[in-house]
Amino acid sequence: MFRNALLAQLRRVIPHDLRRRTPVRTAVLLYCREGDARWTEEDGAWMWGLRDACTLHGLRCGAYITLTRDGWQVLGEGRGGRRPNAASAPEPFATSRAPLPPPRTGGVASDVLRRAAAR
Repeated sequence: MFRNALLAQLRRVIPHDLRRRTPVRTAVLLYCREGDARWTEEDGAWMWGLRDACTLHGLRCGAYITLTRDGWQVLGEGRGGRRPNAASAPEPFATSRAPLPPPRTGGVASDVLRRAAAR
């Protein structure tokens, strides 16, 4: 169930990389939930779903991050913090202080590959 939910979202966002020899993209799952910040059985199901979905979509499997009222935690790595948390107010993009990065085009190598594929 979890794997299929993740696969449906991945298919909407990015094309699959199944034809590549090695994955070039990494999927990371941020799961916002109520309750305790400790590991739950549902977290385990989401982690396995992420791994399976990445395998079936041709992606590297990245981190599984939970966000609760207590803060955030990268499960399996022991990293976490109190900010942001599930009660944090969202910051609008227009008021963020950091300038927007230039769009990533992939550089010269992707231009060459794009031209070769168009032939």
